[in-house]
Amino acid sequence: MPNVFTHEFDTPTFKGKVSFDTGLFINGQFVHGSNGTTIDVINPTHGKVITSVSEATPKDVDIAVDAAQKAFDSVWGLNTPGSQRSILLNKLAALMQEHADELAALEALDNGKTFNWARNADVAGSIDCIRYYAGWADKVVGQVQETTEAKLTYSRHEPIGVVGQIIPWNFPPAFECAIWGLQAKRDWAGVGRICVAQLYERQGCAHQP
Repeated sequence: MPNVFTHEFDTPTFKGKVSFDTGLFINGQFVHGSNGTTIDVINPTHGKVITSVSEATPKDVDIAVDAAQKAFDSVWGLNTPGSQRSILLNKLAALMQEHADELAALEALDNGKTFNWARNADVAGSIDCIRYYAGWADKVVGQVQETTEAKLTYSRHEPIGVVGQIIPWNFPPAFECAIWGLQAKRDWAGVGRICVAQLYERQGCAHQP
């Protein structure tokens, strides 16, 4: 199992303890990178190392793509209705709302923002974005095109499959959410996303539908 990062916050804006795995989140679980190497996460306010997280290699990307594709072909994709995807996205948003102060404190520690800015902009914006797409999940429909009475022409929108995402380092911690995708976090500001994955995994969401 990967190492666990633990930090005790004792500031005027947030007091509490956070703890989460520092590995790669692949196929619903935290694992070491295939090379066993790590990346230092540095607090930009004083230049000191906060923790180290597992480094992903091209081999790890291949493993993640394979796992995501298998999930897409078996339990996700057209096998999971939009209503169920909406439930899971709303559950993620609710988890982030419940732990908003914790996520904001981590963002402030990780990339040097103030707590209030991270809480009211980064985290709040992430939650709103996920809720927005949760609302769309069961409303993606096709169309019947007007032609002639001799034929029926229609379009059907289907999931495109596994996608890769390179997420901005500074805002927000989980601005885009793909149910069967890959996210590449920036080296120097990634602990917020890891914490979100940890919250989702602890609630069993990563192993649904």
